[in-house]
Amino acid sequence: KSEAQFVGYTSPENTLQSLLWGLQNRDFASLVAATYIPENARDRQQDMVRTGKTSEEFLKVLEVLPGFRVVSRNVKTNDLIELQVEIVPGQDSQTVLFRQINGQWKIDSH
Repeated sequence: KSEAQFVGYTSPENTLQSLLWGLQNRDFASLVAATYIPENARDRQQDMVRTGKTSEEFLKVLEVLPGFRVVSRNVKTNDLIELQVEIVPGQDSQTVLFRQINGQWKIDSH
């Protein structure tokens, strides 16, 4: 995570690295607005308002992520890619879906 750079959202892998950069630099607005599809960003913001959580509290929960390692990549369609991502070395990988919106790859958690 400490080596992550903001590299934009031109691929799912770049989106993951930019997500880590946003966490490392505590850039909440960039993190939510740029890495989640618009519907997810609105849902996240509404959840925070409903529960009274601040952006700092949200970042604190995510700051424990050590980093990501892409285990595999599965192209579902031209605008949907599934990555298997290892978050903790040696642990089971997680499936993360990415959807391309206006030329940028965003995490799709719906």
